[in-house]
Amino acid sequence: MASAGSVRPLVIGIGTDERSDDGIGLDVARELGRHGILAADVREGPGDLTRLLDVWEGRDRVILVDATRSEQPPGTIHRWDRDDLRSLPTGGAVSSHGLSLADVLELARELDRLPARLTIFGIEAGATGAGTDRSAGASAAVPEVCRRIEAELRGSGGSAGDA
Repeated sequence: MASAGSVRPLVIGIGTDERSDDGIGLDVARELGRHGILAADVREGPGDLTRLLDVWEGRDRVILVDATRSEQPPGTIHRWDRDDLRSLPTGGAVSSHGLSLADVLELARELDRLPARLTIFGIEAGATGAGTDRSAGASAAVPEVCRRIEAELRGSGGSAGDA
């Protein structure tokens, strides 16, 4: 088995294509995949977010990308680190996939199964109803989030909080 230091970082895009902007994390993963980001493995997240604990097993560095809802305009980019998990917006106790990302991360923390280096990028969602179209604001944030992820992986990542 490879040592933790030799395992590539993992970027996971989370969401559901059938719920408008809820799929924006998937769009980021697909865009990174199209451009062949060499410094990390990139994948789309599982529908059941509790499976993230298995998906990132053995990874020291994980970056998650998901839609978020707060009082900010669609397309606003948020960034949190492992130490900021309690400040993640919950948006409700249950997402369309079961537990919310914030709930799953809290569970992982309680079980001591969080990656050592965890970063979450949230893209403020506009519409999350049925449909596959993304809002203009959320779609416009995709290239910038890709750029920031690539910067994080090069070691020049930014600070926590809204960006």
